[in-house]
Amino acid sequence: MKRYLFFTLFLCFLFLMNWIVKAQDKTETENLDFKEVENVENIISTFYESISGAQGEKRDWNKFQSLFLSNARLIPSGKTDSDGQFKIHPITVNDFINSSTQWFQDNGFYHTEIFRKIETFSHLTHVMSTFESRRVPEEDPFNRGIYSFQLFHDEERWWIVNIYWATESANQPIPSEYLPASN
Repeated sequence: MKRYLFFTLFLCFLFLMNWIVKAQDKTETENLDFKEVENVENIISTFYESISGAQGEKRDWNKFQSLFLSNARLIPSGKTDSDGQFKIHPITVNDFINSSTQWFQDNGFYHTEIFRKIETFSHLTHVMSTFESRRVPEEDPFNRGIYSFQLFHDEERWWIVNIYWATESANQPIPSEYLPASN
């Protein structure tokens, strides 16, 4: 009898865990073409494309949001001016949109990936993505850095769980293993 009860409880636990994973709160995807999230390469490219554009060009924030799980975080990092220590500043996707919409409206911003390293196990993937930022496509980059993307595949599509990043500085250049072979 105890074995039967244990087995029944165990099956209920497995069912509940499966339901919880399937019922994760995901953002709306109505503005998204499935091809944009069907593989790792496309979701990363769609991320870069969604925040790039000319001065005055509105970004498609609905598409941007639909790349992320609803509880995703964007985590910029860097040294603070006050004490020179490295800090992180986790924000939600909505916080990012609210804090950057006007800046993107006032400034041209073209974000391009120049190198990518992908590691995958089962349904999770980690991507190190080296980027360059320009105000107009023809100019030299004013900023470079590395994104650390954590991605999740729910058997239907890829989702961004978190993006954690650091920008390059004179004291912290991008390591050669994260640059194209020609650099």
